[in-house]
Amino acid sequence: MIIMTFWCQALDNQSDDIYAVWKNDKLNRITDTNTQRTLNQAIARTRQQGQRLRDTDQIQADIYFPPILANDGEFLLQLATTSKDVAGRRVIITCHGDTKAENQAVWQDQIISAIDAFTTEQSLPLNVDDSELRHVLNEIADKKKARRNIQLTVGGVLAASAALILIWILRAL
Repeated sequence: MIIMTFWCQALDNQSDDIYAVWKNDKLNRITDTNTQRTLNQAIARTRQQGQRLRDTDQIQADIYFPPILANDGEFLLQLATTSKDVAGRRVIITCHGDTKAENQAVWQDQIISAIDAFTTEQSLPLNVDDSELRHVLNEIADKKKARRNIQLTVGGVLAASAALILIWILRAL
């Protein structure tokens, strides 16, 4: 099960921004201002401290991993729609989620389902096709896998170093 949050600006540029959460295969609006503020902070953290994976007119993708011991991180997708606001600017949907996944294919399907639910409910067709979106999600998964491999390598080196030091100390006694 994934939890994914969404934000986009109101098309009339006067109404409240649109916030929603996808949880338990259901999309719900976020109206609580504290929850909206928390989401804005998570988006800002991922954008500012994360690594940019993709930057095109249709899609921007960032990934953020907290300190080295954390296995999972957060991702941020900014997806262009075919819709425009009253000022004639393209509407961008911001999607924020985590990289926790036991099954990569299921994780991708759930994310795409969540995005489809939000874009359908808001009548905001994407200007990004599923294959490109899946490619970006694969990039996110690859970054997570590479991070995990680094953690395992560092852990192995530290364990081997500790064993060698212990042997050296025991020999010195």
